[in-house]
Amino acid sequence: MSKDLENLLERVLVPDKNIKRRSYFRIKHLKIFSLLVLILTISAFIFSARGKTEDEKILKKISKFVVLPEDKLTTAIVKDVNLLKNNPFFHNANNGDKLFMFEKSEKIFLYSVSLGKIINIGHLKEAGIDLD
Repeated sequence: MSKDLENLLERVLVPDKNIKRRSYFRIKHLKIFSLLVLILTISAFIFSARGKTEDEKILKKISKFVVLPEDKLTTAIVKDVNLLKNNPFFHNANNGDKLFMFEKSEKIFLYSVSLGKIINIGHLKEAGIDLD
């Protein structure tokens, strides 16, 4: 065989060290990326579960004093109380307060997390909220 053919076969059959190194780094980056995605997924699951249990605890506390409707529940958090100044339902609201809205019965509960008390109970239309 000619030297050229032997050299060609060696290059084709025996991988270059740089190719091995590049493959190693690709696999390493893929493992790191996969681990990061797994950690973020688990964190998101734990965070969302914690939020649900917090709402459930509040609703359990409220249900000791008020009969809660058993229809579809929508929750929200007051982010900017200044946008709600003109609405009398939110007169005593603060940022971070929770809203529990029941669709069929059209009831709304405004709960102060900082005070641990219900601030206001009313009708969705009274609060100016339309869930449709």
